[in-house]
Amino acid sequence: MTARGISLWAASLLGAVGQAQTENPDYAAWASFRTGSTVLMGQRDLDSGVAVEAEVLYTMLDVSDQKVVLQVNATRYLGETKTELPAERLEIHRLIPKESLTASTREGIEEILADGKRLMCRWREIETAGLRVRTWTAAEVPGGRVRRQITVPGTKTSVTLLEIVRWNAAS
Repeated sequence: MTARGISLWAASLLGAVGQAQTENPDYAAWASFRTGSTVLMGQRDLDSGVAVEAEVLYTMLDVSDQKVVLQVNATRYLGETKTELPAERLEIHRLIPKESLTASTREGIEEILADGKRLMCRWREIETAGLRVRTWTAAEVPGGRVRRQITVPGTKTSVTLLEIVRWNAAS
């Protein structure tokens, strides 16, 4: 490596270290559960002329004081066609750059029926990049997420809804 290359590498490391870090709420929502905990989410487009649905299974593989590792298995349904997507590993780090968090524009509390259970959920809504995203969370669910609605306003408003189908907090 050249002297210039070493300088650029060192500067990039210093820049990363110098960034303000904050606790990742997604890490906190998973880290209190044990490995083997699972969450199955269903996804559907509410306004599409074509029936597009998916199921996404999150399984906690590992948890440490720095990150949570999940395996993500997804199945997509397009009409009568079922497609199993390759499994992926997802790492959720405890610390993230502070600027990556988006402040909510609205917040509230709402009761949601999920997997046959009534959950008191905290919801928050953000508007960014032409999207309106409302997320409902509950502490008793691994990962916290119970429902997420993504709305793209416009001439033909598009709405995608992700909802918990079932979950298992491993013991």
